Amino acid sequence: MGGLWFLKYPPVVSSPVFAKLKQVSERGEQTLAFLTDIGNDFLYQISGAELVDALSRTIEQLEEAQAGILATPIHPLLTQKLTPAFYKFLRACLYPKSKVTYEQVIEGIEQVNQFMEEQTRTGRITLVSGMDAYLGWDYIHYGWVKGAQAWTHAAEGILTYLGQPCEHPIRLDQMVPAVAREQRSYRYTQQAA
Repeated sequence: MGGLWFLKYPPVVSSPVFAKLKQVSERGEQTLAFLTDIGNDFLYQISGAELVDALSRTIEQLEEAQAGILATPIHPLLTQKLTPAFYKFLRACLYPKSKVTYEQVIEGIEQVNQFMEEQTRTGRITLVSGMDAYLGWDYIHYGWVKGAQAWTHAAEGILTYLGQPCEHPIRLDQMVPAVAREQRSYRYTQQAA
């Protein structure tokens, strides 16, 4: 639990979605998984090795369900731009209870991105790169003005994988209300739990 919204999510690898994916696969339907927003776990004392293990198990479960797998790396720009002082500022603002050091986060990012590149080379996943171009001031989140462009880029990666063109970009005036609805549902879910 933490971050701006102080939300707690169940572990992905124990999600009931994998059983549902197997059912979909058994019916002969195609599933496509998009793994993104990877890395917040570092601020909850999860090491790079532990996150790589969780990603590996997630990929295995998705493969068992015969899903196509796309993923975005943790922003490589972050390891170039993030200084120890700026990291401490961001940690204090976004994850005030976290005690994870700058060095632990950088090491974790490098481990996870290396793992993702290896999975891409072996054909297990398709990496959607280039998302760094849309980052905001913190080099972690997409800028509000660039957010729609970021998700259009992600949609283009997904549709290219499917052999389809991306005919309609995601517009900012569509994205903002959708994000607001999603945030309300997160908070409502957490209050109800």
